[in-house]
Amino acid sequence: MAHDLAVTSQRQAAVQRESIDPVFDVHQPDHVDAAVATAEAVALLRQLSEEHRAVLLHTYLAGRTTH
Repeated sequence: MAHDLAVTSQRQAAVQRESIDPVFDVHQPDHVDAAVATAEAVALLRQLSEEHRAVLLHTYLAGRTTH
């Protein structure tokens, strides 16, 4: 729900900017989805034990395998 609200808010702000001054049509990439996903991932990672976080760090970030 928070994700949807953040996306809606950003899109409404973009529409308002476009209607105010269409001469300055500068496209700004929408990073809201990535920011929300990152915040959600961090919150979930904080719920894990230190050992589980270490496994994820080594597996996904360091490129190591489980074999």
